[in-house]
Amino acid sequence: NIYQTSPYFAADGCYETTFVDPEAEFFWSATVYNADGYMFNNVANISSEMEPEQNADGSFTLRFGCDRKPNNIPTVEGNSTGRFNVLMRHYGPSQMVSDGKYGYNMTQFIRKVD
Repeated sequence: NIYQTSPYFAADGCYETTFVDPEAEFFWSATVYNADGYMFNNVANISSEMEPEQNADGSFTLRFGCDRKPNNIPTVEGNSTGRFNVLMRHYGPSQMVSDGKYGYNMTQFIRKVD
């Protein structure tokens, strides 16, 4: 398995990342944690097993703190630290992920959109 971790972000914004399908043998998941390293609500993750909405080109866009948007993970509710980071897990990672190919680490592309 391969784990990729983002830096911390302010929880009061809307962030997103778009990435190519990592083609995991089993599945991938993205989970948000507060600045103390804990999950802070019961909807703090999304995974390929949850059948997230896919873009027309086959990529995925995940959102963090973007209310009423597809593939969104809330970042404020239950988060008393005001910050969050994202841990991307690849279970049965593809060769592209294992080799660190550009575009296969979604945590590098997280950006604030509002």
